[in-house]
Amino acid sequence: MSSGFRSEGTVVQQNENTYWFKDDFKGEQIPALHAMDLVEGIVGRKLTAFEFKLLISRPVNGSRNITIVSMLVSDPLEHNYLKSVKSVVIGYAVRHRESSSRYNYGDVIGTDAFYDTDGNLVGEVKVTRKQEPPLETPLLDPIDFVGGALADIVRNGAKALLRGAMAGIEEKLLARRSWP
Repeated sequence: MSSGFRSEGTVVQQNENTYWFKDDFKGEQIPALHAMDLVEGIVGRKLTAFEFKLLISRPVNGSRNITIVSMLVSDPLEHNYLKSVKSVVIGYAVRHRESSSRYNYGDVIGTDAFYDTDGNLVGEVKVTRKQEPPLETPLLDPIDFVGGALADIVRNGAKALLRGAMAGIEEKLLARRSWP
């Protein structure tokens, strides 16, 4: 039996700082060695070489989020169902981002990946910079219609068109009316 995935906590590495997030949006800054102790406590064993490298290495110019992912499983040898269900860490969702300031639109600035507890890459998505390049001002900028001289021309033209349409409607109404 298996159920949905769950986050046991997230280690965030940014610049020289390490943060721990558990169950809420408020993280606490912790020493890197404390992060390793927390992860060891969650997985219930000593860290593998992969896990140790993942937690001790630092992104050079950006950030890394390491989310510990678990799922509920049942032990088929346990006869009591309630005692058989336990949370087991199955891997790590790792989000790595470089500082996008030195990259252009469309450049790869990071990855979203999932690793099992042995360090095998299960899946990875490359993330590109999506911020679009600056816009060039067109010959006729729409803002000119709203706040400039063109706005007066458009506004006055609309009024003249409306006045002409109203006069035409009045003439048609008067023509339909028969006077005794």
